Amino acid sequence: MAMKLLLDLGNTRLKWVLADDRLGIVDALGHAGPDFLPALEQRLRALPPVQSVHLVAVTAEALTTAVIELVMRTVQSAHWPVRRHRSAAAAAGLRCAYADPQRLGADRWLALRGALKVSSPPLLVVNAGTALTLDAVAADGQHLGGLILAGIASMRDGLLQRAPHLDSASTPPARDQFWTQDTLPAVAQAPWQAAAGLVERGMRHLRTAAAIQPMVLLAGGDAEILAGLLDCEVRVEPNLVLLGLLEAAIE
Repeated sequence: MAMKLLLDLGNTRLKWVLADDRLGIVDALGHAGPDFLPALEQRLRALPPVQSVHLVAVTAEALTTAVIELVMRTVQSAHWPVRRHRSAAAAAGLRCAYADPQRLGADRWLALRGALKVSSPPLLVVNAGTALTLDAVAADGQHLGGLILAGIASMRDGLLQRAPHLDSASTPPARDQFWTQDTLPAVAQAPWQAAAGLVERGMRHLRTAAAIQPMVLLAGGDAEILAGLLDCEVRVEPNLVLLGLLEAAIE
């Protein structure tokens, strides 16, 4: 089967992978610094020719355009241009809750599609990264809606910006630890507990609506640590967006 190049341009980093009917080895680069595009060009030049290139992007349009232009200069593909995937009203049994599906972030939509490839609904799909996003899917594939909160680091940094006299450690809490005995860990650990509490509350609401226990799927850079704090069944799936992008590319 012809190989496809899949690119997930998120808020803080670009992830990409070669895929046929399944994902290969995922590579990633943070895009905050000036060295991002030269480093990306070097990585992309090492790739073999591909059949097509597929992109999901939720960052600034200027950066998205720069990445697309770089890919088209650098990668050998049988089909151009780069296909940019967006949210839709429905796909593969999944139905969007939003009246205007384009208002739902494409990464969230594709993560839901990826989630349905690895687990049966009802599902609570959580991305714990720059932002903390939750999306619920009922047993019949109906997307019920979602929530967006500042990510764990963003919660902590937002407090420190408004209260610069405070300080913070970076150590997350242990599973059996809740209360802290000093301001430093109190500031550091509260965002983790807030994220865990929101996920567990979301799970309980979905369980009530679905009348059965939903699966909680976690993705994002903080997924592994957050999973260890949750008092519910949970599964870490770091590449849900890319799995969904692959489904859309095949489709």
